[in-house]
Amino acid sequence: MTVALTGASFTMMRYSTQHPDVHFDKDRRQDFFTYQPGEGEHWRAHRFTLANGKRNPINQSQLFDPMFERPENHHIHR
Repeated sequence: MTVALTGASFTMMRYSTQHPDVHFDKDRRQDFFTYQPGEGEHWRAHRFTLANGKRNPINQSQLFDPMFERPENHHIHR
């Protein structure tokens, strides 16, 4: 139970403080053009690595070939 509560707390804090679409600052909430590419890249930086931690039919599909060709994903092998 403690592990689940700790994991949920970590996820909630990470999402609420670092997600690019969550704004506590009133000026950013009222600005329609708040998108900043660096924030989105930082948020998704490890997503492809975690998704390919274990081989499965989905991440071995040919549809993901362009993702494996990106420079930031060259360390991941099929």
